[in-house]
Amino acid sequence: MLVFKILTFIFIYFSKELINALTLNAIVDPNLTDQCNFLINMFNIYATENNIDITIRLTVMSPENTANDYATAMELLLNKKSLKYDLYFYDSVYSAKFGKHFTNLYEYLPREHINMYNSNIISNSCIYNSHLIGLIIIMNSQFF
Repeated sequence: MLVFKILTFIFIYFSKELINALTLNAIVDPNLTDQCNFLINMFNIYATENNIDITIRLTVMSPENTANDYATAMELLLNKKSLKYDLYFYDSVYSAKFGKHFTNLYEYLPREHINMYNSNIISNSCIYNSHLIGLIIIMNSQFF
């Protein structure tokens, strides 16, 4: 359950603008859909059971709702500072490309939360310009 508490905190501070809504809109790379659907459903159940007034709504970026591939569509949204999505689930290979758009989580997360993650994975996948720009929630073991 600790991971859901951490995710609650991360979700609230993930975009550069503080989120004032109780429904967070998330976008996901189509390759991560199954894992993110499971995570979001579990979070929404946890939030309901613990009287946390936050719901996450997941949108899968696909050819049906964009003319671009996921990375291009995400880049367009971030570059125009779109407020349509509060959370972005993306492959960490894009951390360098998108990192400048995300909040430094070091400013918001207690060090003991960050220390729960493998420091090698954090340093290789989640750091941009010395800022912690995200946390790994899905890990493909063939790459790590």
